[in-house]
Amino acid sequence: MRSVQGGRLKDVESGLSEYSNRLVRLEDTVSRLVKDNSKLRDKLDDLEFRSRRNNVRILNVPEKMELDVALTFVSSLLLEVLGPSGVLSSAPKLDRAHRLGRLPDDPTNARPRPLICCLHDFQDRERILRRRDKSQLFFRGGKIFIFPDMISSVSEKRATFLGVKRQLYDRKVRFSLRHPARLHVEHSGERLVFDPVGEAQKWYDSTFQQAH
Repeated sequence: MRSVQGGRLKDVESGLSEYSNRLVRLEDTVSRLVKDNSKLRDKLDDLEFRSRRNNVRILNVPEKMELDVALTFVSSLLLEVLGPSGVLSSAPKLDRAHRLGRLPDDPTNARPRPLICCLHDFQDRERILRRRDKSQLFFRGGKIFIFPDMISSVSEKRATFLGVKRQLYDRKVRFSLRHPARLHVEHSGERLVFDPVGEAQKWYDSTFQQAH
């Protein structure tokens, strides 16, 4: 009887050991797949970001102003808005221009769809986004806004730096937010680069709290 029970116990122990080994292998596989998936998502985000690197997004332009010639309209709009300040000396060449999304059933009571345009010259795009005159922009009597065309995941990552950016601005510390979402800081002769916002905040707290 004891021999039978002992044999059964060994079978159970052997089975548990095998299940434990399978679980370890499964956990290793899942961990590897999670890492691979993260790398693939980063690569896809990078490819999509690069495909939009020459784009700008223009908000609050009333619907149907462009009629059926969005390319010519947006090029003229940019010159009309940014030419007087010296940002553009001529109408920029565009590769593409269109509205984003479907026309609402009642455009009169809906927010205008964004205009997306792809500038042929990347330097034109940089001049538009980095214009020295940061005053409000107006087109045909209405206020408009011009932003970079970011993918949602990058926009979310960049938004996480808002708090530390405000703190750096208040301290008059030079910084810039660069592709895709890295904070570059110049302080005391050093150039620092932060990817996760937590690391940037940790550096700020340790640097300026110690100063007090």
